[in-house]
Amino acid sequence: RNESLRIYDRNSINWDDDRKAAAFVTAKDPTILKFSRNVTSEIGSLSGSVLNRNLSDGIALFEAIREYGLEYKIDPDSSYEILSQDESLTDYLQFPVQTLDYKSGDCDDLSILYSAMLEAVSVETAFITTPGHIYIAFSLGLNESQAAKIFSTTENLIIVEDKAWIPVEITLLNDGFLKAWETGARQWREAVVHNTAGFIPVRTAWSVYEPTWFGSGENTSVVERIPQLSKIASSYKSSMNQFVQVQITPLVERMEERIAQRSSSRLINQFGTLYARYGLLDKAEVQFKKAARQNYVPSIVNLGNIFFLNENYRQANVQYEKAYKLNPDNTDVLLALARTGFEMEKYKEAQEYYDRSEERRVGKECRSRWSPYH
Repeated sequence: RNESLRIYDRNSINWDDDRKAAAFVTAKDPTILKFSRNVTSEIGSLSGSVLNRNLSDGIALFEAIREYGLEYKIDPDSSYEILSQDESLTDYLQFPVQTLDYKSGDCDDLSILYSAMLEAVSVETAFITTPGHIYIAFSLGLNESQAAKIFSTTENLIIVEDKAWIPVEITLLNDGFLKAWETGARQWREAVVHNTAGFIPVRTAWSVYEPTWFGSGENTSVVERIPQLSKIASSYKSSMNQFVQVQITPLVERMEERIAQRSSSRLINQFGTLYARYGLLDKAEVQFKKAARQNYVPSIVNLGNIFFLNENYRQANVQYEKAYKLNPDNTDVLLALARTGFEMEKYKEAQEYYDRSEERRVGKECRSRWSPYH
């Protein structure tokens, strides 16, 4: 007998299972790898990345896509909003390199591109679905308690199985990362209230729908249009500074209130650590110097750490030596001296400090295990 077989092209999909979108997340595409890794390597050298590398990469790739000039465009004949409501209809999805080539896409196309670029630099992603819409979230690589130490509030984070995620409404490229994040978080909260939120980790979906291979080499037309890394870095710095100000302002106010009520070297050192955590090393140094005047060892070590981060190993060693004179049995101080000794190629001295730190550490562990009732 004769039968008819309809064969769809590789861009076709029907939305009977939202996990199918993961098949289009081609993170190993050569063009995606080159674009993503070049951007994040450039950004990795900036001080703002000390906060959280996944967050840094997420902001950097968002800015890279924006600087590339991508536009959010809805195809009225092929939109997720309409086609996702009817499983029998066939949608057209763009592969990430196609979206870069066409310089436009709708919500699913842009989400797939952003997901692929993040996965290309080993940042875990997930699709978020709400009625008629799909967007993206990326993992911070932190649990909820760890995230609470970085963010002034976890309200705009998604916590799934004690893993913190940042939702990003990628269609708001022109409104900036903070707005895209805030909008994505609000949409998630509203969908959760109405029990209509879907959360699909891409790597889990890959176990069912493997990424489809697209192309066999770099797309030269896309590679030639990749923005200058210096321009992306400038946009990244601006976006990261906005993030830091939003996050750190309420934390600074709380810390200033505590210090006003009862000032101490310990609190002042914590204040400096807060600034340092957000990459504001100049402000951190001011606070560490205040506490160091009281011979507070942790602040003296932290001053040395700032010099060390700036690769001024001699000045770092000076601070560590001051701390050593005040507390010669402090294992952190001994390790710091070993580290600067190594960087200054004083290997014998570095080894001696390291061995002494190990002796102190082992001794502490033995004392902590000893009991007079044994």
